[in-house]
Amino acid sequence: MFTSVRGRGSLLKPGTAIVMSNRYETFLTKDLSRIADRKGIVAVVYIRDLEAYEQLRRFQTDDLRGTAGAVVVNNLAGQVARELLRQAAEAGHRRL
Repeated sequence: MFTSVRGRGSLLKPGTAIVMSNRYETFLTKDLSRIADRKGIVAVVYIRDLEAYEQLRRFQTDDLRGTAGAVVVNNLAGQVARELLRQAAEAGHRRL
């Protein structure tokens, strides 16, 4: 859905990050420095740092709606979710 609204090119921009708040709300940002209240952030995942990012870059000229594209996007989503949850768990341990 994100790629249909913002385009797959936005996923390839180096500054694109997924942010998770302490209320487990997630959102995308192109510039982390523009977030006014950073105290509530428990996790930040830059898409460029994930293994699936390179796969996504290979498909940037292809149509992501095909089967191979769906596998790449699903792989990216899985990696993002795992990394957000890992960081959120670590943030919870630091608060105890």
